[in-house]
Amino acid sequence: MALPKVCFIGLKCLDLLAGVERPRYLGGVEKQLVFLASGLARRGWHICMVSYDQGQGDAVECGDVRVYRAYSREEGLYGLRFFHPRWSGLWEAMGRANADIYYQMGAGCETGQTALWCGSRNRRFVFAAASDPDCLSGLPRLRLRRERFLCRFGIRAADAIVSQTGYQKGLLVREYGVDSDVIGGACPEPRGGLTSWRRTGSGHAPHVLWIGRICEVKRPELVLDLAGRLPECIFDVIGDSNEQTAFAREFRRRAGAFANVVLHGKVSEEHVDRAYSEAALLMNTSSVEGFPVTFLEAWSRGIPAVSMVDPDGVIARHGLGAVGSDGASLAASVTRLLDNRAAWQACSANARSYYLANHTLDRALDAHESLFVSLARRARRHSALARATRQPRQQASS
Repeated sequence: MALPKVCFIGLKCLDLLAGVERPRYLGGVEKQLVFLASGLARRGWHICMVSYDQGQGDAVECGDVRVYRAYSREEGLYGLRFFHPRWSGLWEAMGRANADIYYQMGAGCETGQTALWCGSRNRRFVFAAASDPDCLSGLPRLRLRRERFLCRFGIRAADAIVSQTGYQKGLLVREYGVDSDVIGGACPEPRGGLTSWRRTGSGHAPHVLWIGRICEVKRPELVLDLAGRLPECIFDVIGDSNEQTAFAREFRRRAGAFANVVLHGKVSEEHVDRAYSEAALLMNTSSVEGFPVTFLEAWSRGIPAVSMVDPDGVIARHGLGAVGSDGASLAASVTRLLDNRAAWQACSANARSYYLANHTLDRALDAHESLFVSLARRARRHSALARATRQPRQQASS
């Protein structure tokens, strides 16, 4: 059987896919989609992607992935641009891609828009949850009623759903009455190698790395609380807000008062690799997550995580770092791991082993290949059945 053509809806993925030094958008969704698209293309799959129009031509080649432009975020009249050029541009790009399967990740209006296009043209639609709130019928991260309506429709209309954790799988059953395939996130093997032990007494202050968007849900202000509690540590903050907000400006202003907080902003992947190579620990302060790709990037290097979220309880269960509930408990966990060489090394070894057993890129690619082949076979059987039922009717009418 010929492999089906797969199109990823990755509106913010162009820069990352093209290897731009400082991508406009950089988050877990973008990284996962680019890892999957590029990895499947290298395996010989016909892969394409739909992205924003950022001034590139249409159907441009980024490595082995062809990218179709949908629309520019700056185009259109306020109030009308939701329909044109945004909705219309998405559908036009999907039509030019002409794929068999369309894959969209993260709750949004695109979930329903993609599902509607696929349903009207007998194409398969796969929705992938990006975070726990994506699996709640209330969709708390979507502000507008139309966004929530479209997203709920898309989730229920999907031909297949990918969840990141068993917890998300349970939420989707409870909230939507739909099943899903649990496929853990993935990242490639690190380019910079594994992290070695670093301690304050060696003459170098230990680095604690935080990566994410500067926004309320990520709670970066807790990094400043930790910096005040742990002046012997250096806190590297990578990332920025996608849009300039009062929250982001206030965070940057406050961070400037701490000598042991370094704001790197949006940086290249090479810069991120260097930051990981210097880090003794990864910090996550989010109020809610799915399965952060930063965990996988850290664990692939043997870097323990100190976090306020623990997807499916894997950090506590497998000894991959420590889990805290507030600034004081996070600070205590950081101190314990940095002051106890044996404890840090045990968590580091556990993290690397857990990554190899569960989150390599090959493992995720294998799972997605099986899903896509299964969808293609179901579609062929459905088409054959439809043709078989049409023929007797045509003969009877003749």
